[in-house]
Amino acid sequence: MKVVEIFKSLQGEGYNAGREAVFIRFAGCNLNCEWCDTFWKEGKEMSIKEIVDACNNIWDDDNETKTKNVILTGGEPLIQDSLMDLINELQANQWKIYIEPKSKADGNTNAEKSNPETRENNT
Repeated sequence: MKVVEIFKSLQGEGYNAGREAVFIRFAGCNLNCEWCDTFWKEGKEMSIKEIVDACNNIWDDDNETKTKNVILTGGEPLIQDSLMDLINELQANQWKIYIEPKSKADGNTNAEKSNPETRENNT
């Protein structure tokens, strides 16, 4: 899996705003949004074990009584190969998983075809 970064922060949006979480920011996206804040083309190949170990190492020992929240974001997390295997392994390590998709995981990895301005020329 191609990962841009793994870090701990507070969730800044939605129902869980203010809760501590580990973020896994994946590389790769099938959209071409001009406002995107992620360098999704770059990233480091990591195994599922490396990702889970990184999450476990980032979570402080003093957080043992807190729920271990992990947020899968990107890029587009839903187009990652082995995503379900990662989710299963995170669950086995007692992580509560949240996914922040871009809401367009149709298998189309060509950004031009996903861009409304060029879509009609590429269909």
